[in-house]
Amino acid sequence: MRITRISRSGFTMIELLFVIVILGIVGGLAIEAIRQYYNSIFRTNLYSQRAAEADHVLDQISNYFEYGIAASVVRLDKNSPPNGATCDGPPRDDSLNDEYTFAFIAVDHEGLLGFWDGNLSRWRPTWTSNVEVNTTGIIALDSNYTQANMQETLTNSAIYDFGSSSAANQGVCDDFKWQTSSTSTRYNTITAYTDTTLTLQNRPSETTDNKYLLRTGYAFRAYNGDFVMYTNFQPWKGENYTVSGGHVLAKNVAHFTVDYDVNNTQMNSTKGNVYRLKLCMFGVDENLTKADTTATNKFQICRERMVHVRY
Repeated sequence: MRITRISRSGFTMIELLFVIVILGIVGGLAIEAIRQYYNSIFRTNLYSQRAAEADHVLDQISNYFEYGIAASVVRLDKNSPPNGATCDGPPRDDSLNDEYTFAFIAVDHEGLLGFWDGNLSRWRPTWTSNVEVNTTGIIALDSNYTQANMQETLTNSAIYDFGSSSAANQGVCDDFKWQTSSTSTRYNTITAYTDTTLTLQNRPSETTDNKYLLRTGYAFRAYNGDFVMYTNFQPWKGENYTVSGGHVLAKNVAHFTVDYDVNNTQMNSTKGNVYRLKLCMFGVDENLTKADTTATNKFQICRERMVHVRY
């Protein structure tokens, strides 16, 4: 008797299950690799976008800081909604606390651009810091205060005098009237003007000829994710920064701080100081969730800028 063997092609159930398991593992690894790849692309794009936003903001505000008066840079209203009432003194790095407003007074640099004097057939500045002091105010040596008033009403402005200070000499908060009890005479309000003279409320100090025209104060604050700029307020008129309303310069901002090297910088220097501006944007954590709490601040995207506050 001949036994005929029947040949079969195909897989057994065990073999099929084995193949399915392997394919599942390979597929799972492939999906995870693809997920991580696209998550990495998302994080990279977000990082580049937020870093570019931070750099752009720092570039913009550096221009304002550059024309500031170094001794006037202060931080205000710790841990409170913006109110401009509390001066905390000169800035210092405090990376654990974001609820500060950094404010300062800036000189009118646009006046240096000047105007065309047809009588003299040359460009002249609307104001210069090189002046002479008389019994009622200052005399311009090469400027025209009438032209300066055309840019903005001079009676809303003030003159800054390095040679004057408060009688109590209580520091920047007092010198710049960032607190209501200030008796500072660094500010000198303008009561009248001609082409060549400014009549001031008080006779300025004769210790220096550096008299700077002040138009406005500036304040910057990171609060509830917004980075806000305040301007068009005059401390010499008793105003704080909230009178002007804020302009949002950026969203998703986690932290902003200003500091300087106390070991290598003279705080009240008449030649300005170099400050470090640091702006941090919210990033995302491992789960691509917005990292907006203190516990996840390691995911923040931070950029820095060194700026010379020149006056």
